[in-house]
Amino acid sequence: MESIEISNNITSIGKNAFYECVNLENINIPESVTNIGERAFGEDNSLVIFAKADSIAHQYAEENEIGYVLEGEALNVATNYEIKEEETWNVSKEEDGNVIARWTFEDRTLIISGTGEMKDWDPVSAEDWHNTQYTKIIENIVIEDGITRDRK
Repeated sequence: MESIEISNNITSIGKNAFYECVNLENINIPESVTNIGERAFGEDNSLVIFAKADSIAHQYAEENEIGYVLEGEALNVATNYEIKEEETWNVSKEEDGNVIARWTFEDRTLIISGTGEMKDWDPVSAEDWHNTQYTKIIENIVIEDGITRDRK
């Protein structure tokens, strides 16, 4: 099972309900769900939750550091783990925009393109895919021609 669509008449997801669903990639949780039990989706947070902004599902995903795609704009719940359908980061060593990393949700692919060197990964201050929820759900990485790395 890779995907689940919860019915609008469901109001609660019990503790450990999908804990052993190791292949689960996506779950759509409607606003009718007002309670989600502890560890309902296990501890492998490669799952993506589809939820209404500011819903219990949105709050649960934030609290458990699970990536999610929102319907609507969040006004009351933080969006630290929100996943965009498409996202772009400047990853050029010189910060000049010559090397770009582009994420697309549809195929869960990160494509690095442009010309020149990529910057080194900084595990503390990196503000691109390295230190975000994207690392948990990227399935493919494509590094296109033109990307170089000086090995001095």
